Amino acid sequence: MKKEELEDAITRDKEQAPLFYYKTGCRLIDILIGGGLGVGIPGGTIINIIGDKSSGKSFLKNEILAANFHANENFQWFSDDTESGDTFDTTNLYGVNLKPAERIIGSLETMGDSDTVEELDAKLTHFIKDVPEGTPAIYAVDSLDGLSSNQQVEMSKKREKLLENNEEVKNEGSYEMELQKFLSQHLFRGQHPKFKEKSALLLVVSQIRDNIGGGYGQTYKVSGGKALEFYCHTRLFLKTITRISKKEAIIGLVVEAKLIKSKTPRPFRSCRFVVFFDYGIDDIGSSIDYLFELRDNKGKLDTSSASSLRWGGDLKAPTNAELNEWIEKEKFADDMKAYFKENGLRQTSAALMEFIDSNEKVKSNYLKSFGRQISRGELIELCENDKSQKELLDKLVLEKWEQNEKELSSGRGKKYV
Repeated sequence: MKKEELEDAITRDKEQAPLFYYKTGCRLIDILIGGGLGVGIPGGTIINIIGDKSSGKSFLKNEILAANFHANENFQWFSDDTESGDTFDTTNLYGVNLKPAERIIGSLETMGDSDTVEELDAKLTHFIKDVPEGTPAIYAVDSLDGLSSNQQVEMSKKREKLLENNEEVKNEGSYEMELQKFLSQHLFRGQHPKFKEKSALLLVVSQIRDNIGGGYGQTYKVSGGKALEFYCHTRLFLKTITRISKKEAIIGLVVEAKLIKSKTPRPFRSCRFVVFFDYGIDDIGSSIDYLFELRDNKGKLDTSSASSLRWGGDLKAPTNAELNEWIEKEKFADDMKAYFKENGLRQTSAALMEFIDSNEKVKSNYLKSFGRQISRGELIELCENDKSQKELLDKLVLEKWEQNEKELSSGRGKKYV
């Protein structure tokens, strides 16, 4: 490639890069969706959150809105609860009412939730039109399953009239195809370029339904059909792995998030995160669980390992051989021998740690090299109260993820060099 062509390609890449990466409120999901190109959900896209009931779909939707509200004071959003099923107290959970009684779209007066796909389409048009350039914005639809079409509404009125007149009420066929047709030919096709131009995000929540007659193919389906599947940048499937209980009451979930579509070089990846009903997504706890591999395939927490983590240096305790090598390297060998002779000690693990604890300089250097022992709960509290420790946790999680990606590489060289 010539120099001029290379410079043009770099310029195009910069111009096509999203203006915003929207945060999800969970570091692991940010990395998962970013797919090696960024961290978070790229602006100017459509994302579909799919799952069965009680799998954390609405929780994640609200987390995304709250995370971006607190990240940018100019953030604009509209939460369209078409199913009237979002009853979360977001003011208590996140410090912001994500669905106030009086919601305004641009210059329009107070708006309620959409009833039909045509109404949703009109609201999307007004919403994106009034978003100022360079302003992060999200329109969330929860969900398409709660919408009908104008034709369905009219046919319902017609059947009601027939019943009132004691006339036969006939089944005139399903009008679901009319709804799907509108979504395909009008809504997604028309709104996708508008959201892309403003680097805004259209977030669609979907409930899975049994795919009757699906044969050996996919056993579930979602509203929106092929149109939603085609226009989505990311489709994220949520599945509850286990429930978290306390005193025989269920207080939270461990949820698996899996990419079933991703326009990144890393499709079909997955991660797990913890949700508490009175708190939301436990970003810090989920990151710690991933970093130290504290949960098994069924989502159960290894309480024994969780009680003795290493933090501040290496993430695992050194062996006796490694410790002796370190003492030699740090030039503490003479001090150690003198301490052992004075106290009549032999070189055991307990004696080595006793020597380290007895000398402030040795102990300080040890903590820098190997970190300190800490429990999962203590580490969560540390990261909550110290921004630098949370940043360190985020960094280590990303490093581990990237290391795992290297191990997944085919190891093949470039085809055409």
